[in-house]
Amino acid sequence: MTCRKGSPKRVIAGLELLATIVAVKLWGPCYKGRMVAKIPAMTDNLSNEFAVKKFMTSKYPGTVLLMELAEELRAQDMGLGFKWVRRDGNEWADDLTNEVFDKFDQAKRVEIRKADIKWRVFDKVDSESKKLYDQIQRMKEDAKKKRAPDATDGDFPKRKRRKALPKW
Repeated sequence: MTCRKGSPKRVIAGLELLATIVAVKLWGPCYKGRMVAKIPAMTDNLSNEFAVKKFMTSKYPGTVLLMELAEELRAQDMGLGFKWVRRDGNEWADDLTNEVFDKFDQAKRVEIRKADIKWRVFDKVDSESKKLYDQIQRMKEDAKKKRAPDATDGDFPKRKRRKALPKW
């Protein structure tokens, strides 16, 4: 996953969804054999709560990640309940991100390798999704260039928008 326009803030929701998928893949089998398993999870990212609740987003790579999450939950006959929490109530997640592990029981640590994670749909749709995303970005840039004033037109200042109704 690459940072869009060089800003890691633009992919935080996607990274959180990726971590959620890995968690479901790792700990989901613990619930195997139960009729219905619903995993409670907390997030300080409100957009992910809505995305997981409706399994819908228009942002790349969230679209592909939600497909993988939905398929993993379906395959394991599980549900996921994301609940939003205030940022200051989610400091343990920040500690994990910043590799501060002193508040966690090291005996419960699970070592995983990237090769051990089996993807259900991600590998199949990610490359095509990336191509589509890049194509849309190019189209947006082309449209933006067409709207830009031509250098031969001179440097005219932009006109101020007039209000529809006069000031009283």
